[in-house]
Amino acid sequence: MADVNDYGGPDSVDYIEIEGESRNFSVSKKSISKTFVFVIQSETFLANATTSYLPGTNTELIFDDTSVQKELMGVFWGQFPTTYLFWLDDNNAVMLYADSMEAKQMNFARWRVSITYSIPDDNGSNLSIGTGGGETGPSAGEQNSQRYTQVSFNGSASKMTIQKAKVLECQKALALPAGEAIPFTAGLWYPIGVSEEEIAGAEVYAREFKFQITQYLPPNRFTYAYVRRLSRLITCLNRFPFFGFAPESVMFMGYSGESDLYEIVPLTLEFEVKTNFAFYQQPNSIPTDPSDDFVSSNPPVIDYTQQYDIIGDSSFPPSAYANPLMGTGIYSGWSIVSYIYQKKILANTAGGILRIPSHRTVYGYYDTQDFNQFLL
Repeated sequence: MADVNDYGGPDSVDYIEIEGESRNFSVSKKSISKTFVFVIQSETFLANATTSYLPGTNTELIFDDTSVQKELMGVFWGQFPTTYLFWLDDNNAVMLYADSMEAKQMNFARWRVSITYSIPDDNGSNLSIGTGGGETGPSAGEQNSQRYTQVSFNGSASKMTIQKAKVLECQKALALPAGEAIPFTAGLWYPIGVSEEEIAGAEVYAREFKFQITQYLPPNRFTYAYVRRLSRLITCLNRFPFFGFAPESVMFMGYSGESDLYEIVPLTLEFEVKTNFAFYQQPNSIPTDPSDDFVSSNPPVIDYTQQYDIIGDSSFPPSAYANPLMGTGIYSGWSIVSYIYQKKILANTAGGILRIPSHRTVYGYYDTQDFNQFLL
């Protein structure tokens, strides 16, 4: 018997590509397909067959349909490539799926199998690999996955409540005495909606970004163990850079999929990104640069250490947290920030009492995991 073949098949099975019949392809305006034709032979097909004697005779009947089908299905769907990259020229290609299989028995130990790869259901939108078009994966040669994945995403502005902001101007009423002090200094950060009872805060918009990765699994990868693993990764953050996003900024929100006995099936993984941040002792906040910085270009590698917002807060010293994944002073975007306020008596201010922040506390709650566990 042959050794392990180019397609990863077991050494107890021979794969013989039929020259002249295999590798035919068809190209039209909206579709592309390519067919490979093999003879697959193995004595195990016959050895595993069910046999029975014809009643009243010594003639042995071979009932091999069930065993052979199981063997062949495992050979094809478990061993053959699930996708095929069909190149149009030096720079453009189309990703084809393993779409169908036709098997014809030649004898009990030998089968003729035709495997057809065809264009996905996206009707060809995955053209122009490497240029950022369609759904063939990362742009500009950036490699985030060794498998064929599709990415969908949505960005929006969501609402959140803040307690502090930078004061642009604070004016006193005309009826107040000329010597009355102004409690807030322009350019510095102060609580919003201050009263003796509470800090009311204000509702503002914050950016929200979610994305979904769909990968296509053969049945032999869609195991109970893998499903259980995914369930334990929900609400965990990325311990290492993940699809170009900095550590601790991506949360795994959930997944959906449905296994099949033999067909390649999609599994959709859902993620949400909250940009990491750091506090600086300055009046202005600076959002992270929307353009990627790269530390190398072959292949491109993103400098994720620069992916964090700077939050200016002149009332406190800069962040000093020793983040082992991102560097000193940088917090996960999923951290929780809380302030403690104390009352300050100002003799020359109307009312005489003002609330000021006395302590700033940053909490961490979510655990990190190695997102390589997704086997993307």
